[in-house]
Amino acid sequence: GFTLVICCMNLRRLIKTQFLSSIHRFIPASKIWFLAFYFAALIWICEFLVYYVTIYNCKWPDLSRSNVRSIHNSVTKVVNLMVLADTHLVGYVLGHPVDRIRRDWQMKRAFQASLYLHNPDAVIILGDILDEGKWAAHDDFDSAVERFRDIFHHDKTKTLLKTVVGNHDIGFHYAITEFLNNRFHQDI
Repeated sequence: GFTLVICCMNLRRLIKTQFLSSIHRFIPASKIWFLAFYFAALIWICEFLVYYVTIYNCKWPDLSRSNVRSIHNSVTKVVNLMVLADTHLVGYVLGHPVDRIRRDWQMKRAFQASLYLHNPDAVIILGDILDEGKWAAHDDFDSAVERFRDIFHHDKTKTLLKTVVGNHDIGFHYAITEFLNNRFHQDI
């Protein structure tokens, strides 16, 4: 409450400045509010709605009970499995902070929209989860793991999430160490 009052007071002071008053001379107040509303709607559409509209158009294959058979010719339960690959969470050494924030936001919005709209039984993330996992310092790796958990947050009672290690996570076969392998499998 108190912070909101201070923000409103600061906004009021900003409106009274010469810069905004000179804009106000050229653009009527009604158009300023329209532009503000239009800009807010544009942000909402581009940053939230677009993920739901796009992902809504994806559908699970139509598997009727009559055509789903097991090896023993008995009807089995259909499992909806979502597969993601090569997320490459931007690292702290080679990645730019603005790029990292933007990509994390986009992945989180897309993943959360997918969970909400399609409610998969399981999600598998195939390798290269981190972009700099194989050479990340301990603190950077821990921060990347926290970002991973935030982006791919899910209800564990409804959706199983499994990860598969990739070369960007722990290195190629000839460079894998016990430390890197254990760090990945224990933390992610």
